[in-house]
Amino acid sequence: MKNFRIVFGFSFWIVVILSVLLAPILLSENPWIQSLRGVSHYLRAERQYVTVNFDQNLNMKSGDPIFAVTENGLKRIGQILPASDNASLVAKFTPSARVVFFGDSPPITNDCYLTIHQSESSFEWAFQKLFPTARRQKVITELKATFELHQKEIVDEFSPIVFDTLQDVGRVLQEDLRHAFAQNREKLAGIAARYQEGFVEKRLIPLVKDEIWPIVEARSKPVLNEVGNEIWKRASLWRFGWRLAYDKFPLTDSNLLQKEWSRFVKNDAIPVLEEHADDFYALAKSIMKEISANPEVKLAGKDGIDQLLKDEEIKSLIKETLWNILFQNERLNQVFQDNFSNTRALAAIRSTSEKFEIKLREIGDQIFGTFEKGITREFAGILRNQILQRDQRWLILRYKDNSIKIENRFDLAIEIEGNFVRENDLIPEFVMAEVNP
Repeated sequence: MKNFRIVFGFSFWIVVILSVLLAPILLSENPWIQSLRGVSHYLRAERQYVTVNFDQNLNMKSGDPIFAVTENGLKRIGQILPASDNASLVAKFTPSARVVFFGDSPPITNDCYLTIHQSESSFEWAFQKLFPTARRQKVITELKATFELHQKEIVDEFSPIVFDTLQDVGRVLQEDLRHAFAQNREKLAGIAARYQEGFVEKRLIPLVKDEIWPIVEARSKPVLNEVGNEIWKRASLWRFGWRLAYDKFPLTDSNLLQKEWSRFVKNDAIPVLEEHADDFYALAKSIMKEISANPEVKLAGKDGIDQLLKDEEIKSLIKETLWNILFQNERLNQVFQDNFSNTRALAAIRSTSEKFEIKLREIGDQIFGTFEKGITREFAGILRNQILQRDQRWLILRYKDNSIKIENRFDLAIEIEGNFVRENDLIPEFVMAEVNP
Protein backbone atom coordinates (compact mmCIF):
# COMPACT_ATOMS: atom_id res chain seq x y z
CA MET A 1 0.00 0.00 0.00
CA LYS A 2 2.84 2.35 0.84
CA ASN A 3 4.60 1.59 -2.46
CA PHE A 4 1.33 2.29 -4.34
CA ARG A 5 1.06 5.76 -2.78
CA ILE A 6 4.65 6.55 -3.73
CA VAL A 7 4.17 5.39 -7.31
CA PHE A 8 0.83 7.24 -7.62
CA GLY A 9 2.24 10.47 -6.23
CA PHE A 10 5.32 10.29 -8.43
CA SER A 11 3.16 9.65 -11.52
CA PHE A 12 0.79 12.51 -10.65
CA TRP A 13 3.57 15.07 -10.43
CA ILE A 14 5.18 13.77 -13.63
CA VAL A 15 1.84 14.35 -15.45
CA VAL A 16 1.48 17.87 -13.97
CA ILE A 17 5.04 18.84 -14.97
CA LEU A 18 4.64 17.44 -18.48
CA SER A 19 1.28 19.25 -18.87
CA VAL A 20 2.80 22.58 -17.87
CA LEU A 21 5.77 22.07 -20.20
CA LEU A 22 3.83 20.80 -23.19
CA ALA A 23 0.69 22.97 -22.91
CA PRO A 24 2.27 26.07 -24.52
CA ILE A 25 3.35 23.92 -27.46
CA LEU A 26 0.23 21.79 -27.89
CA LEU A 27 -2.21 24.66 -27.17
CA SER A 28 -0.26 27.54 -28.67
CA GLU A 29 -3.36 28.94 -30.38
CA ASN A 30 -5.46 28.96 -27.22
CA PRO A 31 -6.22 32.58 -26.18
CA TRP A 32 -5.88 31.71 -22.51
CA ILE A 33 -2.43 30.23 -23.08
CA GLN A 34 -1.42 33.28 -25.13
CA SER A 35 -2.56 35.64 -22.38
CA LEU A 36 -0.75 33.59 -19.76
CA ARG A 37 2.40 33.67 -21.86
CA GLY A 38 2.11 37.45 -22.31
CA VAL A 39 1.67 38.00 -18.56
CA SER A 40 4.61 35.73 -17.84
CA HIS A 41 6.81 37.60 -20.30
CA TYR A 42 5.67 40.96 -18.87
CA LEU A 43 6.50 39.91 -15.29
CA ARG A 44 9.88 38.41 -16.22
CA ALA A 45 10.95 41.30 -18.45
CA GLU A 46 13.14 43.98 -16.93
CA ARG A 47 11.74 47.51 -16.59
CA GLN A 48 13.81 50.52 -17.51
CA TYR A 49 13.79 53.74 -15.47
CA VAL A 50 14.76 56.95 -17.26
CA THR A 51 14.80 60.68 -16.52
CA VAL A 52 13.20 62.87 -19.19
CA ASN A 53 14.35 66.49 -19.49
CA PHE A 54 11.98 68.82 -21.34
CA ASP A 55 12.83 72.12 -22.97
CA GLN A 56 10.32 74.01 -20.77
CA ASN A 57 8.24 73.67 -17.62
CA LEU A 58 5.24 71.46 -18.28
CA ASN A 59 2.26 70.15 -16.34
CA MET A 60 2.83 66.45 -15.71
CA LYS A 61 1.14 63.99 -13.42
CA SER A 62 2.06 60.62 -12.04
CA GLY A 63 0.51 57.95 -14.23
CA ASP A 64 0.47 59.94 -17.48
CA PRO A 65 0.89 57.19 -20.11
CA ILE A 66 3.70 56.70 -22.61
CA PHE A 67 2.96 55.13 -25.99
CA ALA A 68 5.01 53.60 -28.77
CA VAL A 69 3.96 53.71 -32.42
CA THR A 70 3.34 50.19 -33.78
CA GLU A 71 1.84 48.77 -36.95
CA ASN A 72 -1.46 48.33 -35.11
CA GLY A 73 -1.52 51.85 -33.68
CA LEU A 74 -0.39 53.16 -30.31
CA LYS A 75 0.74 50.72 -27.63
CA ARG A 76 1.21 51.73 -24.00
CA ILE A 77 4.80 51.03 -22.93
CA GLY A 78 5.28 53.12 -19.79
CA GLN A 79 4.17 55.98 -17.58
CA ILE A 80 5.39 58.92 -15.51
CA LEU A 81 6.45 58.06 -11.97
CA PRO A 82 5.69 60.13 -8.86
CA ALA A 83 8.50 62.45 -7.82
CA SER A 84 8.72 60.62 -4.47
CA ASP A 85 6.97 57.87 -2.59
CA ASN A 86 4.68 60.39 -0.88
CA ALA A 87 4.17 62.58 -3.95
CA SER A 88 0.70 63.87 -4.67
CA LEU A 89 -1.22 62.73 -7.75
CA VAL A 90 -1.93 66.34 -8.68
CA ALA A 91 -0.24 67.58 -11.87
CA LYS A 92 2.94 69.57 -11.26
CA PHE A 93 4.69 72.25 -13.29
CA THR A 94 8.18 70.87 -13.84
CA PRO A 95 10.85 70.64 -16.57
CA SER A 96 11.79 66.99 -15.88
CA ALA A 97 10.21 63.75 -14.73
CA ARG A 98 11.10 60.16 -13.89
CA VAL A 99 9.45 57.61 -16.14
CA VAL A 100 9.29 53.84 -16.23
CA PHE A 101 9.21 51.77 -19.40
CA PHE A 102 7.56 48.39 -19.06
CA GLY A 103 9.30 45.17 -19.93
CA ASP A 104 7.62 44.88 -23.32
CA SER A 105 8.76 48.33 -24.47
CA PRO A 106 11.54 48.85 -26.99
CA PRO A 107 15.00 49.49 -25.48
CA ILE A 108 15.42 53.15 -24.57
CA THR A 109 18.71 54.50 -25.92
CA ASN A 110 20.19 57.93 -26.50
CA ASP A 111 18.52 57.93 -29.93
CA CYS A 112 15.10 58.06 -28.25
CA TYR A 113 13.15 61.10 -27.13
CA LEU A 114 9.61 61.77 -25.91
CA THR A 115 6.99 64.21 -27.13
CA ILE A 116 4.28 65.25 -24.69
CA HIS A 117 0.80 66.09 -25.94
CA GLN A 118 -2.23 67.59 -24.23
CA SER A 119 -5.93 67.13 -24.93
CA GLU A 120 -8.17 70.13 -25.47
CA SER A 121 -10.57 69.29 -22.61
CA SER A 122 -12.99 71.89 -23.98
CA PHE A 123 -16.77 71.85 -24.01
CA GLU A 124 -16.64 71.05 -27.73
CA TRP A 125 -14.43 68.02 -27.03
CA ALA A 126 -16.77 66.80 -24.27
CA PHE A 127 -19.79 67.29 -26.53
CA GLN A 128 -18.16 65.38 -29.38
CA LYS A 129 -17.17 62.66 -26.92
CA LEU A 130 -20.74 62.19 -25.67
CA PHE A 131 -22.37 62.82 -29.06
CA PRO A 132 -20.27 61.31 -31.86
CA THR A 133 -21.71 61.66 -35.34
CA ALA A 134 -23.54 58.32 -35.40
CA ARG A 135 -25.12 58.84 -31.97
CA ARG A 136 -26.01 62.45 -32.76
CA GLN A 137 -27.84 61.40 -35.92
CA LYS A 138 -29.61 58.64 -34.02
CA VAL A 139 -30.75 61.01 -31.26
CA ILE A 140 -32.01 63.56 -33.80
CA THR A 141 -33.91 60.85 -35.67
CA GLU A 142 -35.53 59.50 -32.50
CA LEU A 143 -36.52 62.97 -31.23
CA LYS A 144 -37.89 63.89 -34.65
CA ALA A 145 -39.97 60.69 -34.75
CA THR A 146 -41.32 61.38 -31.24
CA PHE A 147 -42.19 64.96 -32.18
CA GLU A 148 -43.94 63.87 -35.39
CA LEU A 149 -45.96 61.37 -33.35
CA HIS A 150 -47.31 64.15 -31.11
CA GLN A 151 -46.89 67.09 -33.49
CA LYS A 152 -50.55 68.09 -33.74
CA GLU A 153 -51.08 68.03 -29.98
CA ILE A 154 -47.92 70.06 -29.30
CA VAL A 155 -48.72 72.65 -31.97
CA ASP A 156 -52.31 73.00 -30.74
CA GLU A 157 -51.12 73.55 -27.16
CA PHE A 158 -48.32 76.01 -27.89
CA SER A 159 -49.75 77.98 -30.83
CA PRO A 160 -51.99 80.26 -28.70
CA ILE A 161 -49.14 80.85 -26.24
CA VAL A 162 -46.64 81.74 -28.97
CA PHE A 163 -49.17 83.91 -30.81
CA ASP A 164 -50.04 85.90 -27.68
CA THR A 165 -46.35 86.25 -26.82
CA LEU A 166 -45.47 87.59 -30.28
CA GLN A 167 -48.32 90.09 -30.09
CA ASP A 168 -47.15 91.36 -26.70
CA VAL A 169 -43.51 91.43 -27.83
CA GLY A 170 -44.41 93.41 -30.96
CA ARG A 171 -46.40 95.90 -28.91
CA VAL A 172 -43.61 96.39 -26.36
CA LEU A 173 -40.90 96.73 -29.04
CA GLN A 174 -42.98 99.22 -31.01
CA GLU A 175 -43.57 101.38 -27.94
CA ASP A 176 -39.96 101.18 -26.78
CA LEU A 177 -38.57 101.91 -30.24
CA ARG A 178 -40.78 104.99 -30.45
CA HIS A 179 -39.55 106.03 -27.01
CA ALA A 180 -35.92 105.37 -28.00
CA PHE A 181 -36.26 107.53 -31.11
CA ALA A 182 -37.76 110.30 -29.02
CA GLN A 183 -34.90 110.09 -26.52
CA ASN A 184 -32.27 110.16 -29.28
CA ARG A 185 -33.99 112.82 -31.39
CA GLU A 186 -31.11 115.28 -31.04
CA LYS A 187 -28.53 112.65 -32.02
CA LEU A 188 -30.61 111.58 -35.03
CA ALA A 189 -31.05 115.21 -36.07
CA GLY A 190 -27.30 115.74 -35.87
CA ILE A 191 -26.63 112.64 -37.98
CA ALA A 192 -29.27 113.69 -40.53
CA ALA A 193 -27.79 117.20 -40.76
CA ARG A 194 -24.32 115.77 -41.25
CA TYR A 195 -25.51 113.55 -44.10
CA GLN A 196 -27.64 116.39 -45.53
CA GLU A 197 -24.58 118.60 -45.83
CA GLY A 198 -22.38 115.83 -47.07
CA PHE A 199 -23.94 112.96 -48.98
CA VAL A 200 -27.40 114.37 -49.85
CA GLU A 201 -26.45 117.80 -51.18
CA LYS A 202 -23.11 116.86 -52.74
CA ARG A 203 -24.00 113.44 -54.11
CA LEU A 204 -27.69 112.57 -54.04
CA ILE A 205 -29.28 115.77 -55.41
CA PRO A 206 -26.87 116.00 -58.40
CA LEU A 207 -27.47 112.30 -59.01
CA VAL A 208 -31.26 112.88 -59.16
CA LYS A 209 -30.86 115.80 -61.55
CA ASP A 210 -28.31 114.22 -63.86
CA GLU A 211 -29.21 110.51 -63.84
CA ILE A 212 -32.55 109.66 -62.22
CA TRP A 213 -34.81 112.45 -63.48
CA PRO A 214 -33.89 112.01 -67.19
CA ILE A 215 -34.80 108.31 -66.88
CA VAL A 216 -38.14 109.11 -65.21
CA GLU A 217 -38.94 111.77 -67.80
CA ALA A 218 -38.07 109.65 -70.81
CA ARG A 219 -39.97 106.59 -69.58
CA SER A 220 -43.10 108.33 -68.27
CA LYS A 221 -43.67 110.85 -71.07
CA PRO A 222 -45.48 108.48 -73.52
CA VAL A 223 -47.79 107.07 -70.85
CA LEU A 224 -48.57 110.47 -69.33
CA ASN A 225 -49.28 111.97 -72.75
CA GLU A 226 -51.70 109.18 -73.58
CA VAL A 227 -53.52 109.45 -70.24
CA GLY A 228 -53.55 113.26 -70.41
CA ASN A 229 -55.09 113.23 -73.87
CA GLU A 230 -57.87 110.89 -72.75
CA ILE A 231 -58.65 113.07 -69.74
CA TRP A 232 -58.56 116.22 -71.86
CA LYS A 233 -61.06 114.75 -74.28
CA ARG A 234 -63.50 114.28 -71.43
CA ALA A 235 -63.07 117.81 -70.14
CA SER A 236 -65.73 120.42 -71.17
CA LEU A 237 -64.47 123.96 -71.42
CA TRP A 238 -68.05 125.20 -71.60
CA ARG A 239 -68.99 123.62 -68.27
CA PHE A 240 -65.88 125.04 -66.55
CA GLY A 241 -66.18 128.44 -68.31
CA TRP A 242 -69.75 129.44 -67.43
CA ARG A 243 -69.33 128.21 -63.83
CA LEU A 244 -66.20 130.34 -63.46
CA ALA A 245 -68.03 133.34 -64.87
CA TYR A 246 -71.02 132.79 -62.61
CA ASP A 247 -68.79 132.54 -59.52
CA LYS A 248 -67.29 135.93 -60.40
CA PHE A 249 -70.67 137.71 -60.34
CA PRO A 250 -71.35 139.77 -57.24
CA LEU A 251 -73.69 138.41 -54.59
CA THR A 252 -72.98 134.77 -55.61
CA ASP A 253 -71.48 132.25 -53.24
CA SER A 254 -72.29 128.93 -54.89
CA ASN A 255 -68.67 127.82 -55.65
CA LEU A 256 -69.85 126.06 -58.84
CA LEU A 257 -66.33 125.78 -60.32
CA GLN A 258 -65.04 123.77 -57.35
CA LYS A 259 -68.05 121.47 -57.50
CA GLU A 260 -67.57 120.92 -61.25
CA TRP A 261 -63.89 120.12 -60.70
CA SER A 262 -64.73 117.56 -58.00
CA ARG A 263 -67.33 115.98 -60.28
CA PHE A 264 -64.86 115.87 -63.18
CA VAL A 265 -62.13 114.26 -61.12
CA LYS A 266 -64.51 111.64 -59.70
CA ASN A 267 -66.49 110.80 -62.85
CA ASP A 268 -63.97 111.39 -65.64
CA ALA A 269 -60.32 111.59 -64.50
CA ILE A 270 -60.21 108.78 -61.95
CA PRO A 271 -61.83 106.17 -64.28
CA VAL A 272 -59.20 106.99 -66.92
CA LEU A 273 -56.41 106.56 -64.36
CA GLU A 274 -57.91 103.25 -63.20
CA GLU A 275 -58.05 102.00 -66.79
CA HIS A 276 -54.30 102.64 -67.08
CA ALA A 277 -53.36 101.12 -63.71
CA ASP A 278 -51.45 98.29 -65.44
CA ASP A 279 -49.62 100.84 -67.57
CA PHE A 280 -48.55 102.78 -64.47
CA TYR A 281 -47.37 99.57 -62.78
CA ALA A 282 -45.33 98.58 -65.84
CA LEU A 283 -43.97 102.13 -66.02
CA ALA A 284 -42.84 102.04 -62.39
CA LYS A 285 -41.14 98.67 -62.91
CA SER A 286 -39.29 99.83 -66.01
CA ILE A 287 -38.16 103.05 -64.29
CA MET A 288 -36.90 101.19 -61.20
CA LYS A 289 -35.17 98.60 -63.37
CA GLU A 290 -33.35 101.22 -65.42
CA ILE A 291 -32.42 103.28 -62.36
CA SER A 292 -31.08 100.23 -60.51
CA ALA A 293 -28.98 99.28 -63.56
CA ASN A 294 -27.45 102.74 -63.84
CA PRO A 295 -23.72 102.57 -62.91
CA GLU A 296 -23.74 105.97 -61.22
CA VAL A 297 -26.76 105.04 -59.09
CA LYS A 298 -25.12 101.73 -58.13
CA LEU A 299 -21.92 103.48 -57.13
CA ALA A 300 -23.78 106.11 -55.10
CA GLY A 301 -25.83 103.46 -53.35
CA LYS A 302 -22.73 101.46 -52.49
CA ASP A 303 -20.95 104.54 -51.19
CA GLY A 304 -23.99 105.52 -49.12
CA ILE A 305 -24.27 102.07 -47.53
CA ASP A 306 -20.52 102.00 -46.86
CA GLN A 307 -20.74 105.36 -45.11
CA LEU A 308 -23.62 104.15 -42.93
CA LEU A 309 -21.86 100.89 -42.04
CA LYS A 310 -18.62 102.68 -41.18
CA ASP A 311 -20.23 105.52 -39.28
CA GLU A 312 -19.18 104.96 -35.66
CA GLU A 313 -21.85 107.28 -34.29
CA ILE A 314 -24.62 105.34 -36.08
CA LYS A 315 -23.20 101.97 -35.05
CA SER A 316 -22.90 103.08 -31.44
CA LEU A 317 -26.44 104.43 -31.43
CA ILE A 318 -27.90 101.25 -32.98
CA LYS A 319 -25.92 99.01 -30.63
CA GLU A 320 -26.99 100.95 -27.56
CA THR A 321 -30.63 101.07 -28.66
CA LEU A 322 -30.86 97.35 -29.49
CA TRP A 323 -29.06 96.38 -26.28
CA ASN A 324 -31.44 98.43 -24.15
CA ILE A 325 -34.55 97.26 -26.00
CA LEU A 326 -33.73 93.55 -26.37
CA PHE A 327 -31.51 92.65 -23.40
CA GLN A 328 -32.04 95.32 -20.74
CA ASN A 329 -35.78 95.57 -21.19
CA GLU A 330 -37.69 94.67 -18.03
CA ARG A 331 -40.99 95.00 -19.86
CA LEU A 332 -39.89 92.43 -22.46
CA ASN A 333 -38.72 90.05 -19.75
CA GLN A 334 -42.04 90.47 -18.01
CA VAL A 335 -43.88 89.58 -21.24
CA PHE A 336 -42.05 86.25 -21.52
CA GLN A 337 -42.48 85.56 -17.82
CA ASP A 338 -46.20 86.28 -17.90
CA ASN A 339 -46.82 84.21 -21.04
CA PHE A 340 -44.73 81.18 -20.12
CA SER A 341 -45.40 80.93 -16.38
CA ASN A 342 -49.17 81.09 -16.36
CA THR A 343 -51.40 78.07 -15.85
CA ARG A 344 -51.96 77.48 -19.57
CA ALA A 345 -48.25 77.52 -20.43
CA LEU A 346 -47.27 75.30 -17.48
CA ALA A 347 -49.92 72.78 -18.49
CA ALA A 348 -48.61 72.74 -22.09
CA ILE A 349 -45.01 72.32 -20.91
CA ARG A 350 -46.01 69.52 -18.53
CA SER A 351 -47.97 67.74 -21.26
CA THR A 352 -45.06 67.98 -23.74
CA SER A 353 -42.59 66.82 -21.10
CA GLU A 354 -44.67 63.74 -20.45
CA LYS A 355 -44.73 62.92 -24.17
CA PHE A 356 -40.91 63.12 -24.42
CA GLU A 357 -40.00 61.72 -21.00
CA ILE A 358 -39.68 58.06 -21.98
CA LYS A 359 -37.62 58.83 -25.09
CA LEU A 360 -35.39 61.30 -23.22
CA ARG A 361 -34.73 58.70 -20.53
CA GLU A 362 -33.72 56.20 -23.21
CA ILE A 363 -31.38 58.73 -24.77
CA GLY A 364 -29.93 59.60 -21.36
CA ASP A 365 -29.26 55.92 -20.70
CA GLN A 366 -27.47 55.63 -24.03
CA ILE A 367 -25.31 58.66 -23.27
CA PHE A 368 -24.60 58.38 -19.55
CA GLY A 369 -25.36 54.74 -18.71
CA THR A 370 -27.68 52.87 -16.37
CA PHE A 371 -27.58 51.55 -12.79
CA GLU A 372 -27.55 47.96 -14.04
CA LYS A 373 -24.89 48.31 -16.77
CA GLY A 374 -22.88 51.17 -15.29
CA ILE A 375 -21.81 54.43 -16.92
CA THR A 376 -20.88 54.50 -20.58
CA ARG A 377 -17.30 54.49 -21.77
CA GLU A 378 -17.58 58.02 -23.17
CA PHE A 379 -19.03 59.49 -19.97
CA ALA A 380 -16.38 57.69 -17.95
CA GLY A 381 -13.73 59.28 -20.15
CA ILE A 382 -15.13 62.75 -19.48
CA LEU A 383 -15.29 62.13 -15.72
CA ARG A 384 -11.69 60.91 -15.72
CA ASN A 385 -10.60 63.95 -17.69
CA GLN A 386 -12.58 66.65 -15.88
CA ILE A 387 -13.00 65.31 -12.32
CA LEU A 388 -9.99 63.05 -11.77
CA GLN A 389 -7.80 65.07 -14.18
CA ARG A 390 -6.66 61.89 -15.89
CA ASP A 391 -6.10 61.28 -19.60
CA GLN A 392 -5.26 64.94 -20.14
CA ARG A 393 -1.69 64.30 -21.29
CA TRP A 394 0.15 61.51 -23.04
CA LEU A 395 3.70 60.95 -24.25
CA ILE A 396 4.91 59.24 -27.41
CA LEU A 397 8.28 57.55 -27.85
CA ARG A 398 10.07 58.72 -30.96
CA TYR A 399 13.50 58.28 -32.54
CA LYS A 400 15.86 60.97 -33.72
CA ASP A 401 16.81 58.76 -36.66
CA ASN A 402 13.74 56.88 -37.85
CA SER A 403 15.86 54.48 -39.93
CA ILE A 404 17.50 52.97 -36.84
CA LYS A 405 16.06 49.68 -35.61
CA ILE A 406 17.22 48.60 -32.18
CA GLU A 407 17.34 44.85 -31.67
CA ASN A 408 19.07 44.67 -28.28
CA ARG A 409 19.41 46.52 -25.00
CA PHE A 410 23.01 47.60 -25.26
CA ASP A 411 23.85 51.26 -24.70
CA LEU A 412 20.67 51.94 -22.70
CA ALA A 413 20.02 55.56 -21.79
CA ILE A 414 19.69 57.01 -18.30
CA GLU A 415 18.40 60.38 -19.48
CA ILE A 416 16.60 61.34 -22.69
CA GLU A 417 15.18 64.55 -24.10
CA GLY A 418 11.55 65.58 -24.39
CA ASN A 419 9.56 68.41 -25.93
CA PHE A 420 5.99 69.68 -26.04
CA VAL A 421 4.11 69.33 -29.34
CA ARG A 422 0.86 71.18 -29.99
CA GLU A 423 -0.08 69.20 -33.09
CA ASN A 424 -1.75 65.95 -32.03
CA ASP A 425 -0.96 63.75 -35.00
CA LEU A 426 -1.17 60.57 -32.91
CA ILE A 427 -4.08 60.53 -30.47
CA PRO A 428 -4.88 57.67 -28.06
CA GLU A 429 -8.39 56.31 -28.14
CA PHE A 430 -9.26 57.68 -24.70
CA VAL A 431 -8.67 61.25 -25.97
CA MET A 432 -10.53 60.93 -29.27
CA ALA A 433 -13.84 62.74 -29.43
CA GLU A 434 -15.12 60.04 -31.76
CA VAL A 435 -13.99 56.42 -31.83
CA ASN A 436 -14.60 54.49 -35.00
CA PRO A 437 -16.48 51.25 -34.40
